[in-house]
Amino acid sequence: VGQVTYLDKDLTGFAASTGFLYLIIGLAYLRLVICLPRTRVFCAVMMTQCFVATALFAVLICLSVDVTHGRSPAQERTLLWIHIFLEPATVAVFCACTPTRQRRQQHDVPVSIHYIVARF
Repeated sequence: VGQVTYLDKDLTGFAASTGFLYLIIGLAYLRLVICLPRTRVFCAVMMTQCFVATALFAVLICLSVDVTHGRSPAQERTLLWIHIFLEPATVAVFCACTPTRQRRQQHDVPVSIHYIVARF
């Protein structure tokens, strides 16, 4: 619902709903960091991305609420462009954290229905 408000030129509703979604996803990654040791590196990187995105959208809310000084579309565009490049930057950080094939395999999670049923 909130993301559709952007169609009505309501940047605050859009930023609030998108930031809230990132917050929920970040908290889910936090739970995985705590519960699954083999996924800690990947989930910590992805969790950080979600919390950074939540902060970006919080700044966007503050910018859109401050109508007394006038909104700056350039600032809004800058924050949204930063958000666009956040995902590729996150993948680059994860690749930097796991530079070798052995290190990447160390963090692989076995995908087996028996493992998933037993774990959860």
